[in-house]
Amino acid sequence: AALFNYDQDYQSPDNRNIFNTSTPVMQTQLISPEEQERQEKLREVEERRMQALQEKLQHEKQVKQERIQKAKNDLSQWQNDRKTANEKRRQNNRAEHDALLEAKANNTLYKNSWEKVAGNITLKEGDYPGSKEVSRMRQAILAKKADLAK
Repeated sequence: AALFNYDQDYQSPDNRNIFNTSTPVMQTQLISPEEQERQEKLREVEERRMQALQEKLQHEKQVKQERIQKAKNDLSQWQNDRKTANEKRRQNNRAEHDALLEAKANNTLYKNSWEKVAGNITLKEGDYPGSKEVSRMRQAILAKKADLAK
């Protein structure tokens, strides 16, 4: 004999077997016409709300996809512009470098080192953009340049 009889020992307060996995039988209830009408209106309102939510979700999804596509287009445009600008900068730098090497090879750019120094600084007083006093240095460079020219 079994110690427990599950059908008898474990029952819910309404005398249903709590281990029974079958679904309970629904009892039919009589609903008044007013209650039926109210439930129908609530169901319609809920359906409209769900439809509005679905439309809103679809719209948001579409807007998101448009933004993603616009971002991809903007990124590819930026990359193309950057690539073009970099190539142009490389060509300019290469041309400047070639011109400098050619001038260096011809040695016609500067006759002596002081002319090179004088070529890299501002000798006119109004052209100097800095804030320090450089007039004595300018006078010394001009005097040295004049001494070499003699």
